[in-house]
Amino acid sequence: MKCSKCLNDATLIVTSAIFPGLRWGYCDAHKPPPKGFAPRPRPLTDTGRRPGEWDGTAKTLSFPCIVPGPEGKPLKALWALQDWHIEDMVYPKHTAMVMASGCDFLPWMKRLASKHDFTVCEFSFESLGWNRDPVLRTLHGPSLFHEADSPGMGGKRVLKANAKSQSPALVPDVMFNGIRCAPDVRKLVLEEELGFGTHDIPVAGGNVIAARSKDNQLKFIVGELGLYSTWHLEAFGSKLDITQAQYGKAALAQRAAKAGYDPEQYLLWKNAKERIRKILLDRTTAEQEWSATTQKKRVLFVPQWAYHIDVQMLYVGHGRIALHSFQKQLELVQSLYLKASAEKTRLLDAISALQTAYGPVTARAKEILVKHGFEVIDVAGSFPLKVANGHLDQNVPDSRLYFNFLNGLALFPNKVMVLHNVDQEHQLIELAYELFQEQLGEAGIEVVPIGSHVSLGGGARPHRFDVNDFMYRQGGGLRCKTTTLPTSYVDKLQPVTEELKRKALEAARIQREMREQAQREAQLEKNALVTNALEELKTLGLWYDDIDVASVTTIIKQGHLKDVIKALTTLKEEGAPSDVMNEALEGM
Repeated sequence: MKCSKCLNDATLIVTSAIFPGLRWGYCDAHKPPPKGFAPRPRPLTDTGRRPGEWDGTAKTLSFPCIVPGPEGKPLKALWALQDWHIEDMVYPKHTAMVMASGCDFLPWMKRLASKHDFTVCEFSFESLGWNRDPVLRTLHGPSLFHEADSPGMGGKRVLKANAKSQSPALVPDVMFNGIRCAPDVRKLVLEEELGFGTHDIPVAGGNVIAARSKDNQLKFIVGELGLYSTWHLEAFGSKLDITQAQYGKAALAQRAAKAGYDPEQYLLWKNAKERIRKILLDRTTAEQEWSATTQKKRVLFVPQWAYHIDVQMLYVGHGRIALHSFQKQLELVQSLYLKASAEKTRLLDAISALQTAYGPVTARAKEILVKHGFEVIDVAGSFPLKVANGHLDQNVPDSRLYFNFLNGLALFPNKVMVLHNVDQEHQLIELAYELFQEQLGEAGIEVVPIGSHVSLGGGARPHRFDVNDFMYRQGGGLRCKTTTLPTSYVDKLQPVTEELKRKALEAARIQREMREQAQREAQLEKNALVTNALEELKTLGLWYDDIDVASVTTIIKQGHLKDVIKALTTLKEEGAPSDVMNEALEGM
């Protein structure tokens, strides 16, 4: 067998842990490093000793933080809240919302930042290569997907998708949508300058929500489609973490049948979960997951009908999740359309089809969330009418009705920010927002809408932008375009940005000089070619006093010296005068 990286003979043969029939060869120069626990990013936490400063060493943030107490009792203060920087929650004075400079709703966020006392930082992680929707955050801080040395997709085999959610099976291209691999140079910048870590499991940030349960434990809610992305990438060495031996053949078959898989696929499913846990948690916490009760587990996996779970559920803080309900979506249409109409029938039929296909998925997701200590608020949080491969099918006639209030961010202590134009003209969207606002209001949560109605102040012209059309086309909203980080940490982004600009300008200068040098060398080479060619014509006796030097030079630069020699030789033998010979050269 040849090396998979070059054409040398392989000295090491590696068998895929997931696909036994798939093997790769490596020569001594390209042997992959031994697989172990992946290196972790430095913790992005605040010392709490000096407000506004961060040294990357402390494990807790010290600031007065109000968290829910036992039921029926008042809230209590907690002065050392761990993992706060990972939670999908914006903490005033301590959290920065990092967004790219060209983000369409950046002007509104800057205006709201001063009102609600958080920071907006313009920095394009996207330009550095990152898992968008947003950057994946772990117990150790932000982490970027970076492919391991092992080759990519799992051979030519196609695995079925989750029997409880997507059917038919999703194609690999769809599974990997929204997952970007950090280029080597940019990855090094993020690791060395910003303390980012890397992971080789393709899980998008939009499929992981960090939320605090009712007992104040930070948990990672992971969409199950992330597991199928993992199945399709062989990046884990030759040893499975979970094997048949740990269950026994009979017990494994029983477990697999209950989950709707054959034994082999059940092991893939369990191993994918284990690997995702090891990315999100530290070694100790990951090992404790095996023996922990459901209430104490830190990572939970939920089935999903949308490709990313952050378009079907929203963490609103204090152990509560707003979850899209197709039944609530049906009730929304029935509340608005009191009389029968073709549009009403069309909408109800489309939503009923989704309810039939994905209602059980939503019910199962709710059941899992409740078991893990979350309170679920059923809402009409979005308005899908057809789903294809986990994405909105945009070939429907009622796209103008689309909205999504779930791709937002919680704002401590009792607010949530969502994209919505208050001056919305369509009655269905107006009613949907009113009902959403009312439901969250009953739970003590204020909805902060972000849209064209937000005044930019200072006499600035209103910023007009159709947020619903944006979310329909992009399949996401506020959370997709935002990464939250500690304010004191974000201060480090500015010098990194300047350094990246300096390096980019320096690289551009070097490339320009190299191009110019190459052009000069090419011109010298052409000049030498012409000089040598003219000397050859003189040596052959084909040079004459009135020769058209310009024409001869042009023909030689085009690589037709032999044609010139042949033509001039023939004309000379025929005794042609110089003007005839020049005419012949001009015509070549």
